[in-house]
Amino acid sequence: AEAATMAGTEGITESYTLVEIPDEFTGLLIGKHGIAIKQMQESTGAVLCVGKLAVEGLRKVCVTGCPESQEAAKASLLSFVEQQQEFKKFQEQQVIDYLEVPNKFAGRLIGIRGEVIRQVRDAYGVRAALDDCVDEPMRKLELRGHAQAVQYAKQHVELLLLEVYRRFRIYNAPLESKYNNTSFLFESPLLQTQSAMK
Repeated sequence: AEAATMAGTEGITESYTLVEIPDEFTGLLIGKHGIAIKQMQESTGAVLCVGKLAVEGLRKVCVTGCPESQEAAKASLLSFVEQQQEFKKFQEQQVIDYLEVPNKFAGRLIGIRGEVIRQVRDAYGVRAALDDCVDEPMRKLELRGHAQAVQYAKQHVELLLLEVYRRFRIYNAPLESKYNNTSFLFESPLLQTQSAMK
């Protein structure tokens, strides 16, 4: 960021601050119909003008207003960039895994009004979604999120499926073999909590 002054009307000198932000975040800074940048202007009391051209991947934002407002806007802009960079880094660390679910058991996995699958999402911070192949015997459950969270979520879903298989007296060799070691059942924090409540 850099501070400078420019000549205004009637010889009055007006100060401004230039803040550089990655061009890839410009759209997010402005927001739909300019809502995001308007909110930042309202919260800081400064006026923000985003440059039209990017130079070496950076876009300049000109901040005007009283010194206090400029400082507040500068801090908000730098905080915004930091948050977006952290989110981008997190996105890059995400993985996607798939789990096949018998269509006839899909409703039990989803739960009433999505309660069961929502619990998995909330507990592990992952995105979980079943495909729309309702006419197929098997459906795919997509799990997306941080590697360890996806691992725990997949483990949780597999144990839910195993419970359903057993309830219907269906022997699923892969799941029975995978979870025949009791100690492995308690790697997931959520499963630990549920086991303690039993």
